[in-house]
Amino acid sequence: MSSEKDKDITIVFSPKLRKECLIPDLSMINQDAYIKFAVIIFGYMSGSAPEKKALVANFVRTVDQIIREYNYARNEYIQYLSESTETFEYFIPLFRSIGHFENLISYLRRSIYLVEGIKRNRELSKSFEGIRFDKSLKTRIIDMRDSAIHVDERIKKGDVKAGKGYFLNLSDEGIEFVDYKIGYEELVKLIKSLCQAEKNLAELIMAK
Repeated sequence: MSSEKDKDITIVFSPKLRKECLIPDLSMINQDAYIKFAVIIFGYMSGSAPEKKALVANFVRTVDQIIREYNYARNEYIQYLSESTETFEYFIPLFRSIGHFENLISYLRRSIYLVEGIKRNRELSKSFEGIRFDKSLKTRIIDMRDSAIHVDERIKKGDVKAGKGYFLNLSDEGIEFVDYKIGYEELVKLIKSLCQAEKNLAELIMAK
């Protein structure tokens, strides 16, 4: 049977979790289709100005990684739920799931920069027509990612206080770090919007 030490590990990693997966399924997004969009976009951008090419190429790559990291995080969490608590290693998939969510936040932070750049381009900005991003979510993504970057510096200086997070945690509603919370439903809505923007970009290019 699992020991009190095992339970302590789960509490440290994600203290607010129940044993069920409430992370929405994004498998309906056909990642192969978005790879095809990427091929179309890269082909079009081959003769473009370096700045435009860099913006679009990195946006496409970032969206691809966002989808992957989200699915990796969810799959690892499902694996965690299926693990037997009879062994000390049962929490490892949860540990990996948290890591993928950390990567996801970093890629979402990058996507915010790139979207801002694309929107400044008169031609490319058409791909974002009708797409709206939640300003509060955008701010929380930026703050969460920036806080995560600086947390190791705090730890190095010995600035670690009880009750203050030093890595990302999962709850039934979403991901948490320090004072920032992002819901799973919010993440899914944002990811779908980014995918739609990439699809619009490919269709815009094909229409030329």
